[in-house]
Amino acid sequence: MKEEELLKSSFKNSWNVFEDLPWATKSPHEEAQPISEGSLLEHLPEYQKMSSKEKTHLRFKEEVYHISNLLAGEDKAVGLASQILTETLDTHPQWTHLLSALLFDESKHYYTLTRYLNEKVKLSYRAHPKIQKILAELKKESSFEIKLFVAQVVLEWTATSLLASLFLKSSTSLFGLITKKIMLDETRHLTLNRLIFSHFEPKHFDHLKKGMEDMLFEAIVAIISSFCAIPVWQEFGLSKDSCREYALKELHKKGIHTFYTRVLPGELKRCNLHSDRLVTLLENDLTPRLIKDHWSFEPHHINA
Repeated sequence: MKEEELLKSSFKNSWNVFEDLPWATKSPHEEAQPISEGSLLEHLPEYQKMSSKEKTHLRFKEEVYHISNLLAGEDKAVGLASQILTETLDTHPQWTHLLSALLFDESKHYYTLTRYLNEKVKLSYRAHPKIQKILAELKKESSFEIKLFVAQVVLEWTATSLLASLFLKSSTSLFGLITKKIMLDETRHLTLNRLIFSHFEPKHFDHLKKGMEDMLFEAIVAIISSFCAIPVWQEFGLSKDSCREYALKELHKKGIHTFYTRVLPGELKRCNLHSDRLVTLLENDLTPRLIKDHWSFEPHHINA
């Protein structure tokens, strides 16, 4: 797809935050009800001992935690898109309008998720510390290529798609519709990535490769770690370590590791960024890293 075709697609498929979403529709989250079919902890003995009411409330709060992490990514994506646009204005003016459209999309996503949490849920959480850290590192990154690929492909596209597939099965709920619209935008952003990266020969990335690989690996660790809703589990008095260990095993069963060791390398190839080192890191080091890493923080609501 050429620049002009992609820009036309962006305009044609643009959606209005105020008019194209059924904000008047009652959302299950307004009544502290979950949308998902189950928790990652569903078969954990500690979870099974909980009452039906407690399980429902825990699942609801897990979803709010995941949405809060997604919001944090969209928030920082606005700033990153602004940086990328500014940094390529003189060197690659042919991308200006496409990147402007991307920036508009990110602002839309941020506003939509903020409105959803503020109006429909009235509860949100501080983002996972690893998500906060990788976003801060991306902001300081000097290479627009690394910022573009890591932010768009790993932190946004995969986070949204994993959230939709793992937790939010309903496509008819208000949040299901929001997720669907964001996913359509992110799919178009993937095409934009491929288009931009197709302008470069593979050797262009030689000096960036190790930094790209390291940043991608850390971003993947952050995304998978963020699915462990530790602040929520602490609220319910569950054992942080046992929950975390169990949740990581469940994520592995659901194919999350396979997703990153097969799907992501394919996307790298499409962007002239094939990396045997990254594939090896994901296959050999991802699970040990997730098991070894620990974090500790108290439950923290941004609003309630």
